[in-house]
Amino acid sequence: MTDPPKDSPAASSQPARRLFSDDDKRAIALETKQPDATVSRVARKHGIVTGIVFRWRAEFGVTQK
Repeated sequence: MTDPPKDSPAASSQPARRLFSDDDKRAIALETKQPDATVSRVARKHGIVTGIVFRWRAEFGVTQK
């Protein structure tokens, strides 16, 4: 069996990079301040890794509980 050509869309194993606006980032960061919210739960909900949410919290000045 041969591998698909490198320029084939099926050849890419990583999904396309998602872009979030500053307003989206701020809203996601603020979501972590809600009662019973955790960074991991918010990240999972939006399909991103927790490190990104922590970075956005620092960027927008969202303090820890």
